[in-house]
Amino acid sequence: EYEYAKETYLKGLKYAPNDFDLNMSLMYLYFKMDEIETGIIIYEKLSAINKKNIPYFFPAKIADKITIDMTANEKINFYCKYLDINSSDLVLKNMLTDLFFENKNYRKAQEGYLSILKQQKESESSAIYFKLGICEYHLGHFEAALKYFKKAKRMGHNVPKSYIKMIHEKVKMRKIRGHDKKNPGT
Repeated sequence: EYEYAKETYLKGLKYAPNDFDLNMSLMYLYFKMDEIETGIIIYEKLSAINKKNIPYFFPAKIADKITIDMTANEKINFYCKYLDINSSDLVLKNMLTDLFFENKNYRKAQEGYLSILKQQKESESSAIYFKLGICEYHLGHFEAALKYFKKAKRMGHNVPKSYIKMIHEKVKMRKIRGHDKKNPGT
């Protein structure tokens, strides 16, 4: 059944080689058929023919499969390479940002999560706000951390009360010391 679909898409591309929808469908089909190299070639082609800035994404399962044996730095390079080709790819942007977060690069994770939220409002999730709270906490932006934890909690995320209590204590201590470090970007 996949082979028939592939033949049909390829026939269509003979008549409309730069048809974005046909190319995108074929890319996802190649990924589904585990023809990853060919799918990647079409992924790269899509950025050149995407005149309407239609969002398209690298499938997370395929990215995981490709990067499974890579070091953190190799994964970062892989994600960045394809984000240079398609900067609107929220799947790769999320994977890259989560990798920064996992490796405690809180500044880059903070920038990534804010970019994701700015790029697409539907990406808004309690998990992103929770992770932003953790980033802000580690960056010393306690007021911003509190704001994000409260937003995550309102959206249904389980934010431990101890986190909020700890941040309230940090804010109180800062005010006592007289240097309240707020994050100007939030």
